[in-house]
Parts: sequence; C-alpha cells; structure tokens
Amino acid sequence: LLHGQIGHDRMGQKGKPAIHCCGDGTKAYSLYCYVNLTYNLIVFRFGKPLDHLNVILKTLAGRPDNDPVKWMIIGKAGGLGAWLTLDALQWLAANGILTLENDSKLFLSFYAPRCWAFGLSFSCLQSLFKLDEWWRRERAARVEAGGSVKVDIRSLKHREEGLKIASELAMDLIDLIIPLSMMGSLKVSPGFVGFAGTVTSVWSISNLLKNS
Repeated sequence: LLHGQIGHDRMGQKGKPAIHCCGDGTKAYSLYCYVNLTYNLIVFRFGKPLDHLNVILKTLAGRPDNDPVKWMIIGKAGGLGAWLTLDALQWLAANGILTLENDSKLFLSFYAPRCWAFGLSFSCLQSLFKLDEWWRRERAARVEAGGSVKVDIRSLKHREEGLKIASELAMDLIDLIIPLSMMGSLKVSPGFVGFAGTVTSVWSISNLLKNS
C-alpha cells in the first residue's frame, strides 16, 4: 500500500482530467467513480515520494558534481516527489481526513502543479540530453560503417533505445499540458486536458504491460 513502481502514478493521478472527455450522464459518472477510486488508491501510497527521495540520495552519492545529468535527475525526482507529497495532502483534505485552513489549501493548490511542471521540465531536459548522446553514438557508428546503415542485433538494440528515450520525452511533453493548464500558463479546454491525460495513461499502461 505504501509503495508502488515509479510510473504507476502517471495512470492514476490524471484520472480526474480524463473525465472531461466523457461529458455528462450516467456512464461518465460511473467512469468517474471507477477512476476516482483508482486515483485514491494510488495517491494513498505515501511511500511514493520516498522512492524519489531515494533516487536523489543515490544520485548525490553516485555521480560527480560536474555531471549535468546528476542535476537533471535531482531536479526531476525533487519536483515529482514534492508534487506527489502535496497532491497526497490535497487528497487527505478533500476527503475530510486532514483539516486545513483555506490558506493552506491555497498553498497546496498553488504549488502542487508547479512542482509537477518543475519535475517534468527536468525530465524533458534529461531526455533531450540522452537523445543527443544517442545520436552522437548513432552518427559515429554510421561513419565507422562507411555511411551505410547496419542491421544487426547491436544496431537494432541501439535504435530501440532511441525510440524508448523519444517515447519518454513525448509522454512528458504531453503530461506537461496538465500542470501548465492548472497554473493558467496554458489556455486549453478541459476536454483537451482530459485527452492529454488519457493518452499518456493508456501509453503508460501499454509500457507497463510490455515490461511485465
């Protein structure tokens, strides 16, 4: 209950925005109840921020200070860990488990999406850095092969790695729509926000099933 793989939160946290795609009516309400239950169960894993804290501690101990990826990982884990913590507190307050003053509620609603956007921004930056490194290796391999594109197990694995990095970047960019719209920095309709959450949620489920 207190622990879940990093990535599962992508499905449940965006359940509420996804409801906007369904419109009104009994079916939409039934779907809301189902997704809201999933959302609550996932948010209730208060061990999630500890996963990100563990990533930060391991990165601080295991990477040199002059490694730019080190600070990207810390920024990503710090932002997402803070967001999950604030979001869990919002859930407790919304369900009457935790009593908060209006100022505290405003604090949570103000900073939660900003922490989410902060973490996703560093995640995008890390993916761009990885893609640059990947392309350098790909270009060096092509030069070594005399400009031809080799098709072997090693090259196929390398291209699969590139597709994986590009997929993570695309998912983060789509996810970024949600906190930016919550902050008011991006003016989009609730239906578009819901669609974005649905796309990345289904994408995450597909990846989890593929890797299981």
